[in-house]
Amino acid sequence: FSLTLASNGVSVLQNLGLDHAVMAEGSAVTEGVSMTGKNKLLGEISMAGGGLKSAFIKRVPLGIIIADEAERQGIKITRGKKLQNVAMTAQGGVVATFHDGTQVSGDLLIGSDGVRSVTRQFVDPAFPGPIYTGLINSGGYTSDMRLSASPETINFVFCKLAFFGYHIASCGEMYW
Repeated sequence: FSLTLASNGVSVLQNLGLDHAVMAEGSAVTEGVSMTGKNKLLGEISMAGGGLKSAFIKRVPLGIIIADEAERQGIKITRGKKLQNVAMTAQGGVVATFHDGTQVSGDLLIGSDGVRSVTRQFVDPAFPGPIYTGLINSGGYTSDMRLSASPETINFVFCKLAFFGYHIASCGEMYW
């Protein structure tokens, strides 16, 4: 659903001229606060650095911002293909072959194909695959809750068997 883009990631987007779009779509974050379930402060951490704030943003809008800029710069993005094979060229490039028989060659292959990545199987055939660790994660967002929280803060409340994290965005939405 959403993620926190650390200030060093915002710096990369700044170099690409995308930081303002990300901050407009997301929410600035400068601090993380951890509390116990009994409201005892465990610690605080700065989430800003190098004169930049971190950003809390939904994944889809972030992806759209980056993809739109890539395409604006003439970088072709192909979606919906199923990777079949990856081969290195003698010149150090890469050729990707897809199940529909098409091939694409280039200097770099980026596989954004998830936890069961087919791309990873070609890059690191010895990778054992994902392992269930017992951690269950759930998240979402709502605009119908009223919680008091410091602005630009991600809050974590730790209890015996779980923790709850939330951020109140500048637009009033609450992400958890």
